Amino acid sequence: MKKERRKFSASFKAKVAIEAIKEQQTIQELAVKYELHPTQINTWKRNFWIMRNPFLPRRKARQRMTPKRRNFIPRLGSYRYRWIS
Repeated sequence: MKKERRKFSASFKAKVAIEAIKEQQTIQELAVKYELHPTQINTWKRNFWIMRNPFLPRRKARQRMTPKRRNFIPRLGSYRYRWIS
């Protein structure tokens, strides 16, 4: 049987992120306390910080790999590139 995915409210995420930003406890201690993965806490912390500080640069969206870009392979030792058709 498939385990149901946990969903967290925005207020809970903000609470955990604020505690992580305060640095009174380590990320690992917070992870054990709230039964979360440390990477998840760091992600919420980073997102909270970006949302509260609009002057921080945001990441650029990834470009989708089109079939034309996917088939473009640079040839080693050559100044020219080759398109695979």
